[in-house]
Amino acid sequence: GTREISLYTATIAKYFDHPLTSITLLPRKHLTEQAINKRFGEADKKEIQSDNLAHWFFYHNGLEIIIDENGPEALQYYPTVKKAMHQPL
Repeated sequence: GTREISLYTATIAKYFDHPLTSITLLPRKHLTEQAINKRFGEADKKEIQSDNLAHWFFYHNGLEIIIDENGPEALQYYPTVKKAMHQPL
């Protein structure tokens, strides 16, 4: 399903003039490798990083997916650094 989140208060409004540098989403349901491949295609790079978790990079989308077998995956989107994602973040 979809959920709309409204962000409108005087406190939040002052940040509207600042560009987003990243967005992190934690899906409610576990994402299987098949579901990730179907949605995003084959990862450009897969590696285990110092946190001992698998990090999958999709350079053309500016997306990094962190796979955690014991918890939810994290989808991190970096809209302003797509080209820089060829190096670990």
